[in-house]
Amino acid sequence: MEISVIMTDRNIQTTLVKFEDITNFQVRRTADADQMNFYDFGFDFSELRYSGSQIKSPLFTLNRFSVMFVFFLKKEVTKLAILEAINQYNAETPLTKTELMRFRGKKLEVNFSIDFINNDEDITTNQLEAVVNIMSATPEDFGKHLLERKIAISQA
Repeated sequence: MEISVIMTDRNIQTTLVKFEDITNFQVRRTADADQMNFYDFGFDFSELRYSGSQIKSPLFTLNRFSVMFVFFLKKEVTKLAILEAINQYNAETPLTKTELMRFRGKKLEVNFSIDFINNDEDITTNQLEAVVNIMSATPEDFGKHLLERKIAISQA
């Protein structure tokens, strides 16, 4: 039996759009299938474009925020060195997940994300402020991590 639930004004959306520095909030996709509800959105904050999603099931609701960032390396580095840097960074920062999306020449594309389980109606302003603020600092923090590992980056 398929259950379809239509959710329009989600708490995650109404809370985020109240933030002074968040702009261009857009719902990209909503879908319902087999007791699951999918909600994808995007917004701008701190000169970066963020993606978000919320997947609601009968057991729990998974929320994800992510931001893609491009680093330009001053010199070519092996993919192994980049993967080792990412693995070490993930071990040191358990709240965020860092993924290598693309690595070609001196261009490094990395995705940073935070996942948390919380029902939409229980999401608070303080919780989302913390997530967004952590996410906005993560690209710079990862850039410092690369420099500490002797992987020189240049400003875009």
